[in-house]
Amino acid sequence: MVLWGRARLSKLEPERRAAITERVRGDVAQGRPIRLINNFGGLKSVRAAASPHIDWAEVLHLAFVRRWLLPICAVYEPGVEVEYTGQGAIGCLVDNIPWDRQETYEQEFSDLIAAVRGMLPENFVIAEVPFEQFYACLLYT
Repeated sequence: MVLWGRARLSKLEPERRAAITERVRGDVAQGRPIRLINNFGGLKSVRAAASPHIDWAEVLHLAFVRRWLLPICAVYEPGVEVEYTGQGAIGCLVDNIPWDRQETYEQEFSDLIAAVRGMLPENFVIAEVPFEQFYACLLYT
């Protein structure tokens, strides 16, 4: 998905293309699911009319990801694992976003992912990883 020109706004640098290709080949060689990490902002812009709620942007994003990855799952038994990491407490600390708005967005996006999971084969995994998992200090804010 990240390598295909139709799915990108700009050309992928040769070094990045080689690194991604190497990673995917390694996953395939070891019979592991192809892992894709989607670091997204994890919140709806406070200027967006729908804020803090999800809207069609999230729905269409997941539909796009599903469309591009289902063919891989059909021919590669270990499938794919797509990982989403929101920004969690960091937005509250850095951007002064009220925690209740962050919680609303994260819960609605999680509910949407749960609904999409019902339309996926078993070898298409969508994982949600809390941002705070990477930074222990944020667990105590």
